[in-house]
Amino acid sequence: MTFPVIGRVSYTDTFLAPRAGHLHEGQDLMGQKMMPLVAAADGFVTFITIPQASYGYMLVITGDDGWSYHYLHINNDTPGTDDGQAPMSDVFAPGIERGARVNAGQLVAYMGDSGNAESTGPHLHFELHDPSSAAVNAFASLKAAPHLTTPAPPAPPVPDVPRLAGGDRVATAVAASKAGWSSATHAVLASGDNYAEALPASVLAAKLGGPLLLADATGAPAAVLRELARLHTTDVTVVGSVPAAADEQLHAANVNVTRIGGGDPASTAAAVAEVVGAAGGHAVIVNRERFADGISAAGLAAGRGWPILLSGRDELPAATRDALASLHVTDSYVVGGDAVVSSALDSTLPDAHRLAGDDRYATSVAVLDEVLHLGGRSLGRMYLATGTNYPDALSAGALAARVRGVVLLVDGTGSASDSASQAFIADHAGEVGLKAVLGGFAAVNVPATIRIASLFGIS
Repeated sequence: MTFPVIGRVSYTDTFLAPRAGHLHEGQDLMGQKMMPLVAAADGFVTFITIPQASYGYMLVITGDDGWSYHYLHINNDTPGTDDGQAPMSDVFAPGIERGARVNAGQLVAYMGDSGNAESTGPHLHFELHDPSSAAVNAFASLKAAPHLTTPAPPAPPVPDVPRLAGGDRVATAVAASKAGWSSATHAVLASGDNYAEALPASVLAAKLGGPLLLADATGAPAAVLRELARLHTTDVTVVGSVPAAADEQLHAANVNVTRIGGGDPASTAAAVAEVVGAAGGHAVIVNRERFADGISAAGLAAGRGWPILLSGRDELPAATRDALASLHVTDSYVVGGDAVVSSALDSTLPDAHRLAGDDRYATSVAVLDEVLHLGGRSLGRMYLATGTNYPDALSAGALAARVRGVVLLVDGTGSASDSASQAFIADHAGEVGLKAVLGGFAAVNVPATIRIASLFGIS
């Protein structure tokens, strides 16, 4: 974090100090009017008060990592006065508006005493919130933050690429649900911390015609419960290691709960497979430790009634072998090369077909080619998911199945290791249409976004 003020300020730790009728959730950085206030992190302006609110001028910057930085009591006076008549040029920096992209250290506003700080000395009331929107004590972060002597250059504009994103993996899954479903009698809840369970669960969600939503350590988060209410969901299937508290929370929301799986991920995937079935005798096999291949596999399996079953590199778990037998699987797709799932296992699998490339992105292209060969999916409804981190991509399979679209992995870090994916998009320039990128800028960063925009002709 970059220190949010340029110049000398004083402050003590006042987090949760008593105030009139509430507790103080920020730190007061005492200084002088018109001291430059700068962005604490790379991100976007997500809230701004124009005109001034009763509590003064305020803005919120949400960083690419989902954390947010709140600036309150921004200047409202003509310099040298206390008239409350500051022109906007003495309140916010040029170009600062809702949705504007900012760089860490970029000038965003000026210190003042607006709102209920008129009777105090000029200061910045600064708050730090985690991706769940909970206020966090910023004192240690402020003490450790580097101080600038001059503002950093403004951020260049970022192309407006469509996204489905939230402050964390739970919120991103909710965003995907809102994009795909106006109502859903059934939904599936899986752990956002266990992709080896969540990926098979995405196939189950597609089978049941509802979204995949994610639990956290508390069970069913409030955002999930609100989404279930919006969808008028009556039944939720809870998969695997979701905390038991989720059952009580869902029951309290008048939702029927069915649990599937538990124990190790391979057993959970097998239990899910028993519900999904194996339409046409097909199943998809992925390495339980390779999330990127699993996301590609979900794009293949979801919506076809094919289960995802889990493998190690050199062995098939007993639960997977048993599921293949009980489901009478006659054709299996193995996603990933020999380094991911040993070719020695092919002889133990029913009529194994391997979908693989030189890396995770080439494998994603190989899977997508097979999806197109099978038919029923459109390149005009493409979802891009990061191949470098899994949480924001977990809902991609169920969502793509819902709209008969496709999923392709990209390098969300912007280091351009996804040459196979880029080449695929370029080679199909007349056919591809971007529905959305899954996840925020923490998942698919600015350089990656600029590259995606160029590939899809988005300015």
